[in-house]
Amino acid sequence: RVTLVTKARASFTPKDFSDHIDGALARLQVECIDILLLKNIDNDACVANIPALSEVVARVKAQGKIRFAGLSSHSPEHACQAIETGAIDVAEVPYNYANRVFEKVLDLAVARDVGILAMKPLGGGRLFGEAAKGSSDTLETLVAALSFAMSHTCRPVLIPGIGTDMELDRYLEAIPRLLILSDTEKQALIEQAQDLGTEFCRGCGYCRSVCPSGIPIDEILPLLDRFEHIRTDQTYRQQLAREFAAIGADPTACRDCRKCIEECPFKLPVPERLKQAFAVLTR
Repeated sequence: RVTLVTKARASFTPKDFSDHIDGALARLQVECIDILLLKNIDNDACVANIPALSEVVARVKAQGKIRFAGLSSHSPEHACQAIETGAIDVAEVPYNYANRVFEKVLDLAVARDVGILAMKPLGGGRLFGEAAKGSSDTLETLVAALSFAMSHTCRPVLIPGIGTDMELDRYLEAIPRLLILSDTEKQALIEQAQDLGTEFCRGCGYCRSVCPSGIPIDEILPLLDRFEHIRTDQTYRQQLAREFAAIGADPTACRDCRKCIEECPFKLPVPERLKQAFAVLTR
């Protein structure tokens, strides 16, 4: 069984939104989309546009073109505002034990009978530490992280990224072991994640898409995170330096235009983090 989900820009005009839905149906070669999400509900303008788009949603629902409408957001404040409009059936937001700022969205979802799609339940892979994605060393973290995310009372649907057959194998191995955690068990994971801080890169790539110099930010900053938080022995640092060299980034390419910060869902100080990466990974 497949639940078909696709997205549309929250900034669309009603006509463009309607045309986009018809185009999506044609491209997907289906008569109905299960869930249509308004993406990047991250600013006041997008929230203000929801009432106009909801008129289109009501019409296409009546026509049987979509079943449910929702949002995708990296801003807990704007996600909550959007849910309060009453036009949202489903909300897709990040949630993991290292990033719990969206818990108020999940709590509101319970009160408003809104479904939750929990993205980034593994913190963009950051919770794996130095373990390679998909390796047997990730299994216990998978079980813990997915169990934590599914233990919220809204009982979210988890949507972790799967990039290889090996990663899929680990997920299939982890799924039978998932449990609803007690408050004590959840708190232990939260405390475990405190050492990660809040300024780690989730590797979403939004910053890279707007960088005028094309800097592969989403490849560089995770290396810096690993340098700072995982291991500090010389052999590991040399490995990170080799990985950085293989990326081939130009340390002088950043223009400090700060478009990356505007685009970053978590408002990380990207230019400053890039400078740190260039300094420590080219030694």
